Amino acid sequence: MAEQGRIDGLHSLAAAGHDRAAGRLADLLVEQGRIDELRPLAEAGHDSAIKAPAEHGRTEGLRVLAHTGQYTAVRHLAELLARQGRTADLRALVEARHDEAAERRAAVLAEQGAVEDLRALVDVGAPYAAQRLPKRRTRLSLRFKVAVP
Repeated sequence: MAEQGRIDGLHSLAAAGHDRAAGRLADLLVEQGRIDELRPLAEAGHDSAIKAPAEHGRTEGLRVLAHTGQYTAVRHLAELLARQGRTADLRALVEARHDEAAERRAAVLAEQGAVEDLRALVDVGAPYAAQRLPKRRTRLSLRFKVAVP
């Protein structure tokens, strides 16, 4: 009960524009799994509502905010998924046309040596994938004919 009173107080302070209160509130909400309550904070312009799930490694909170069109949430989600090596989840963001996710996915695929997957990204027009492809090395074989006198 005391914790709920504290959260209510932080809600009031955040609504009044106190960024520190919004940051602490976001941390508490993430810790308690109350991800759905982050959205109003993010919509009110409190970046901490987006940073808190990223700092706690909570992709579901970021995913909820990303689907509302929050660019910062998309960026943090792409970074978190890349750190976790979750290329399939990054692919879903790429398919939703988030360029930041395409760049992160290309980086992860390059680190993993997944050349075929990188080529597939190039084929669908992902601008960052081509830069991550390994350079082709051609081997030249030179044969000299020497005339013997």
